[in-house]
Amino acid sequence: MFERHLLLCTFRSQATACGDEEPTDDPMSQERLRVVFARMLGLSPEEITDALAYRSVLQWDSVSHMALVAALEDEFDVMLETEEV
Repeated sequence: MFERHLLLCTFRSQATACGDEEPTDDPMSQERLRVVFARMLGLSPEEITDALAYRSVLQWDSVSHMALVAALEDEFDVMLETEEV
């Protein structure tokens, strides 16, 4: 799933390009990712699964998407390029 790969890449070191690499399955990072998604979308952490996709829930519109991206950048100390968002 491309979206999952992109989002999991957000918590990698900025020095590491995501490219074709497989995303990490680090449980700590995945939990941090789940917490950010839950907080920004107003969902419970249990509702954040791999099946969650942009616009799959009412709360995830274009405005909340940009807020989510900003929160992910802050949480994982990365900058996503416009093309990646």
